[in-house]
Amino acid sequence: MVNFHDPAGCPSRRRPAARLLTLGACLLWLTGCASSGKPPLGDALTNLLAEGATGEASLSQRADALPYASLAVDSQRHRGLVVLGTTTGETTYWPMGHQGVLVLHRDGLQATSGLGSDLLGTRYLPLQAPSADAGEVEHREADAGAAGTLDDTLDYVPWQEVRPGAFRLERQWLEADGLPRQLGARGALACHDTLEPLALPLGEQRLQRCEMTLNWENGEQTRSTLWRDRDTLRLWAVEGEPWPGAPHIEWRVARAWW
Repeated sequence: MVNFHDPAGCPSRRRPAARLLTLGACLLWLTGCASSGKPPLGDALTNLLAEGATGEASLSQRADALPYASLAVDSQRHRGLVVLGTTTGETTYWPMGHQGVLVLHRDGLQATSGLGSDLLGTRYLPLQAPSADAGEVEHREADAGAAGTLDDTLDYVPWQEVRPGAFRLERQWLEADGLPRQLGARGALACHDTLEPLALPLGEQRLQRCEMTLNWENGEQTRSTLWRDRDTLRLWAVEGEPWPGAPHIEWRVARAWW
């Protein structure tokens, strides 16, 4: 598993080169599968739709015809239906052809390749840590420095809290010149109480809409919209700008993998 959460709970600054090499090897393997003509799911991956080649009706028909877990993706370079390549734990890998790969961890964006700018890694840290009590979620304050020492940061993602608290997000990506850059942000996730209908490739779902606001260390702000199941806290759709200047990306679950 390519896990950008240090398994020993170490700060993210340790072993960055090793993590980047591991990610690179994994993405090369996946993009090779997607472009070699013999992907893990065979001809299913050829159902990636060319941009502008089809409408929502055709996309839904293809999603219905495929017996595999799939996503409808809309990004700067890719638009259409993609099929799950492989899973490792709670991380899923979605080859998209043309050297493109989308990596999700706990349903959220973890890494990308071939989408205009490559996202190398993502890490969430709670600034308000969940209490050990069952039932109603309570939080205690923790500053950004202490957050990385909390045991529950290893697999923390804010959308899997009933009432998300403040959090820190750290991301690494490649600039146009090929050099890696890392930036952190203070984040907030506000979820609406009422359920709203959302059109998905295989039918409408009533979901909880959550707005994620990220205030980055360079002074910029980005926003994303997440749609989750209020009972399971699984994400069904995400759209937004992953970091300042990043290509806009959107995906919606067609056939779920859980």
